[in-house]
Amino acid sequence: MRPFKNYSLGLAPVVGGLLTATAGVMLISHRMDVATDPHGEILTAPAAGHRRRGPQLEVVLLSLITAAGWGLAPVIIQLAERSVGGPSATMMLQSQVLGLVLVAPLAWRRRGAFFTHRLGRDEKRLVFLLILTSGALEATFSVCYYLLIDHLGAVLTTLIVASSPIFSIAGGVALLRERLGLKLAVGAAITLAGVFLALAGT
Repeated sequence: MRPFKNYSLGLAPVVGGLLTATAGVMLISHRMDVATDPHGEILTAPAAGHRRRGPQLEVVLLSLITAAGWGLAPVIIQLAERSVGGPSATMMLQSQVLGLVLVAPLAWRRRGAFFTHRLGRDEKRLVFLLILTSGALEATFSVCYYLLIDHLGAVLTTLIVASSPIFSIAGGVALLRERLGLKLAVGAAITLAGVFLALAGT
């Protein structure tokens, strides 16, 4: 019972830190989406004669699923790597196909026009280059992500990803002279607190 008790005491700060860091990242992401969306006030404004309603159940469920997937992805990847002895190209391709299967129904339900007008030859070439570039970057990130989990483990990888918005905020303040709002500062502080708490348990 004693080894199990020690393991539980070590696991509790890690889980609590990961949950705290996830909450901080969600707060930062929400604040950034509101601040950078030029149509946010128009899209969220209540119609005349109607009271403002709370977030729809669909949005809440999608947020919870996204947060759970974000937090559990490194753990699932690490378990898959250990089952086959290390990362492989096959599991990376399978994860891409699985992501497509999960996103496709939502994209189909919310489908709409991609462009406002018919594209010319130069515009089509630019769109093709953008798709090719984004695909290459995504594939590179996927490979680095799997290798990082293989070398550092799921917990440290999750903490690194969780702390990335903080570097974005610091870079924006230092290089672009952006103003640091209260909600962004609180989100960054919560994320850092979760990171330090999880590190204390590793």
